Amino acid sequence: MAGSGWIQSPLAPTIDVRDVRGLAWLRPGELVVFGARGLVARLVPGAAPEIWTLRDPEVNFLGAHVDAPGTTVTLAGERSARGVVRADPRASSMGVIAQLARGKLTLLSDVPTCTRLRAVTRLRAGEILCCGDSGALVRVELGMPHPMGSICGDI
Repeated sequence: MAGSGWIQSPLAPTIDVRDVRGLAWLRPGELVVFGARGLVARLVPGAAPEIWTLRDPEVNFLGAHVDAPGTTVTLAGERSARGVVRADPRASSMGVIAQLARGKLTLLSDVPTCTRLRAVTRLRAGEILCCGDSGALVRVELGMPHPMGSICGDI
């Protein structure tokens, strides 16, 4: 079928497409792009990407939740666990959570009790919940992560 298919959107030289791990809607016509090396940026058609303030080469964001109407973004992911005393010495990473309000970093916190956080959502009751490898659950409350254990038990 002629004229159908994917087209590449120019991301400008400030974003390396190899770092992109995901996209989430901020509001109609606006996306947040997130991923490796602390990548977080706002994309609006016809404008240059707006790189948000977090550029930490150790952070890899894997999941995002955007609160309506796109003012607060919560990101979940991982960072290297080098030098951190861990219950499982085989673990090479630990969870990380970040929150941005209107593009400004308001929370960046490590969660050394889990290896990797892959997704984040807001529950109906209002709590923010992140989930990760081996069923790890982490609640974000009052700007602090609260590990809740694993729904998978000991694996």
